[in-house]
Amino acid sequence: MSGLLFEVDRGMNGLRWSAVRKGSERLLRVASTYGLQGVTEGLAGMDEPFSRKLGAVEEGLEKLTAGGDLASAAARHLVMAGGKRIRPTVCMLAARSLDPEAPNDWTRSVAIAAEAVHGSTLLHDDVIDEAGMRRGRVAARLVFGNAASILGGDLLMIQALGLVEETGLPGLVGSLVEVMVRMISAEALQLEQRGQTNVCREDYFSVVEGKTASLFEWAARAGALTAVGRWAEQVERLGEYGHELGVAFQVRDDLLDLTGDPDVFGKSVVSCLREGVVTYPLLVALESDPDLGRLLEKSLQGSGPPGGELALRVREVAEASGGLDLAVKEIRERTERALDALRGLPESEARGALESVALALAKRVS
Repeated sequence: MSGLLFEVDRGMNGLRWSAVRKGSERLLRVASTYGLQGVTEGLAGMDEPFSRKLGAVEEGLEKLTAGGDLASAAARHLVMAGGKRIRPTVCMLAARSLDPEAPNDWTRSVAIAAEAVHGSTLLHDDVIDEAGMRRGRVAARLVFGNAASILGGDLLMIQALGLVEETGLPGLVGSLVEVMVRMISAEALQLEQRGQTNVCREDYFSVVEGKTASLFEWAARAGALTAVGRWAEQVERLGEYGHELGVAFQVRDDLLDLTGDPDVFGKSVVSCLREGVVTYPLLVALESDPDLGRLLEKSLQGSGPPGGELALRVREVAEASGGLDLAVKEIRERTERALDALRGLPESEARGALESVALALAKRVS
């Protein structure tokens, strides 16, 4: 990766170098997210033009929020806070895996759109969940107000559709609208589950597939489509990869939640239940121990044990019930499905990078 970061052509102007630097930083950030050298090595093979294109995605996101009104300001507050940008990265890698000349301008547009939709949901979620922090800074709703935050999310959503429409690729706008509908339906289902401790696995996966996996799937499929210009088996394979990666990504986050500070984790369990969020290990634990459900219900009412004590109980039950093992098993199975989907693609550095990202999820929880 040092070549991307430090070897600059003499004729490169400042703007071009800035784009390469930003693109390289994004690749490194994706790698550091998983904490594995293998991911860094997988992404290190990507060349300078790829990094420049990824940097252009960052610049495009900044332009989307350059307006002077409150909606733009709220959206910009979120966008400028950073983020891993994994959806645009998957989008760009999907395109490159099918075309050595990719990503192109179409790819850049759909990559920006994927991140804009993701940002839109975060702005909306923070209002719904009354969140105080997002990406290490005060949530936009507390800086600009709930109304501005909602409008900022709406703005990003509309701009995403506009970017996709400009590509002119058949069916792409419609497919993004379908993803938006799925995301809203999943959020509505989660809203119905607020304060409940009897969530079933079917509902859990409905929420995960709707809120998280659907956008990962679209980003990978749309990126592939910009490379080949038509629906094909390889486009579908990359969509399958994105879907399975998205589910594994969420279950992994659920599992890693259990390793945090007990006091913080104990409080987050209660706050998540208030928001309708039940993690996979907790779901299995609740299925096996009705007493845990009653304990959590008391905590929801403000009469439960302290956060640290509650966290220890949840972890004990999750481990005894096999919830942790089942979560690891789910991640590995989803990872294997993602890798299976990639096996029909030609071998390339981009395919290797996609494989590294998927494998990192399973290795991190081994």
